[in-house]
Amino acid sequence: MFLRGNPCFQINSAVQKTTWGLADTVTDQRVLGMCDLGGDVLLLGTRWSNVAPVGPGSVWKSTDNGENWSEQATVGNNRAILDFATIQVGAITRLLAAVYSTAADVGYCAIWKSDDNGNTWSEWKVLRTSSTLEGCSFVEVIHVADGVIIAGTGNHFATARIFRYPATDSGDSVYVGEKCKTDFGDIRFHDGVNELDCWLQEKVDGEYAIFWVEVDSIPASPDSVTIFIYYGKADAITTSDGDATFPFFDHFPGVTIDGSKWTVRQGAVGISDSELIPTGTTGTRGLIDGLISFSYPKAVHFRMKVDQARVQAHHWALRKSNDWNEMGGDVRGYNVNNIIRFMVRKGGVSIDSGDLDVTTWISYSIYEIIWELNKSGLYRNEALLQTHTTNVATADQVVTFYEGNLDGDVSKVDWVLVRNYCSPEPTHGAWGPEETIVQDARSRRPRFAPQNPGRWLIG
Repeated sequence: MFLRGNPCFQINSAVQKTTWGLADTVTDQRVLGMCDLGGDVLLLGTRWSNVAPVGPGSVWKSTDNGENWSEQATVGNNRAILDFATIQVGAITRLLAAVYSTAADVGYCAIWKSDDNGNTWSEWKVLRTSSTLEGCSFVEVIHVADGVIIAGTGNHFATARIFRYPATDSGDSVYVGEKCKTDFGDIRFHDGVNELDCWLQEKVDGEYAIFWVEVDSIPASPDSVTIFIYYGKADAITTSDGDATFPFFDHFPGVTIDGSKWTVRQGAVGISDSELIPTGTTGTRGLIDGLISFSYPKAVHFRMKVDQARVQAHHWALRKSNDWNEMGGDVRGYNVNNIIRFMVRKGGVSIDSGDLDVTTWISYSIYEIIWELNKSGLYRNEALLQTHTTNVATADQVVTFYEGNLDGDVSKVDWVLVRNYCSPEPTHGAWGPEETIVQDARSRRPRFAPQNPGRWLIG
């Protein structure tokens, strides 16, 4: 990714520092990168040649055409300086050094800078720290939440819709072509310091994938966060993890209810084929509460369907644990085919919606309850169905599923998640350029080159 200023080049041979007239005490280092600063000034970058004993990579400088050299800075143990570049920043000629990890510090990759002709150096831009990104070939930039979120509001969540077939980069959608794996297992998200937790909501192999990404915080200034999407690693396996990404999550794997997430209050509630299945009965109706209570504002998403057009009195709700008198939102089947209602309740006093037509609810849909102070809204496939602004519970809530009261009526829940919510929600800024991560043919060390010269990954 380095733009070339004054002539810069790389030496791949393992030349000992003693070849350059350096002290015998550093003979375990090898020259990697070198840069001509003009006149009689040269820079070179080194790495430690052996894994043990472990030593630091260094920047060395000569001001007499290479006759004598002095060490200007070290960049940390297990790190090497692969390449140099120069850029002009006003009246200052800034020197840049590409630093990468070589052993125990695997995954680290950063740009160090010097604004005093190579005399002093400091870490400037950390591009990655996680070994799971090793071997990725491409990276895209996405700016999240430009100008809409203030600091201190906690974790945020952004979606990324990644397409392999031709599409326009817009909003949360980006086209990466065939550079990522067909199963999207190589997709990684990074904030420049740490890899970010993500969950793969859905995908069609070879076509598209939808990811949720957890963003730890968004500072008040500059009111935005830049996220990088890495891809292009042929042997990568997905790191999708809903439990790590959300405050509460379940995809109902296997055939057994997770006792660390749920408690069955009464009756029988089952899991089959990774779906939670409340089956209606005129007997003791199955009732299951989540074990994690949370306060507003929150958004709860669940993907579900029914097996019949009429599923009377089935409930998918936010309520105070084991208490129907405090509900942040309750979705339930009604007495008429293809009709649901949405209710809130505070102190035992309810406000109900009218009939809400969901004609196709025998097919999977994604429902969302957004619960705030004095407000609760129900969405279906991102379309608003109903909003309540009175009698909305303020007590901490759990996720609840309650069986219907007709024998054999079946609903199926594919997954459920709870996330933090803020109003307005984070928005997507413009997508940045795609950058190519070039691998050195001999050492497999990462180097960077812009796909579009003059455009930078971070700036």
